[in-house]
Amino acid sequence: MVFEDNFTGTEKVGPSGPPWFAYSGTPGGNEEGLWKPENLSIGNGQMLLKTTRHGSTWVTAGAGNSIRQTYGRWEVRMRMPYSRDVKFVVQLWPSQGWPPNIDFAERGRPNEYIAFMHWGTPADQKSGHKLQTVDRLAGIDMDQWHVVGVMWRPNSIQYTIDGRVW
Repeated sequence: MVFEDNFTGTEKVGPSGPPWFAYSGTPGGNEEGLWKPENLSIGNGQMLLKTTRHGSTWVTAGAGNSIRQTYGRWEVRMRMPYSRDVKFVVQLWPSQGWPPNIDFAERGRPNEYIAFMHWGTPADQKSGHKLQTVDRLAGIDMDQWHVVGVMWRPNSIQYTIDGRVW
């Protein structure tokens, strides 16, 4: 194991970590949203990302981890009550450049869990020629706690939920 965090409240959160850093500003792909570091808290065994609405703007939190690693296994114990307006994503994001990235937990419709692998060049993505794979798993109540994960190897990517590959 390279890293484990049980969010006991001793972790530091700052603009550059370690090990966690809070996003600030407008999320890419959502001009109507806003990240504010003060909406992120750690303690009592959890990382909490608070979301509120101010007029037409959703204000939430985003967090990243300063651990840099290619290939491995990542798992997150989480829950996300369904909302038509607010979605979640847990992803592996490159330390420099984009794409590629792996979204290994994303909320779709009620009781739907989605995973994406994006690749290509930024020009491919902007031109609408998006290179990606999409996997969907129905019947998952993300209002309840689950352990979601991804196993990334040089020649394969497998998504997991509660310890089972899907």
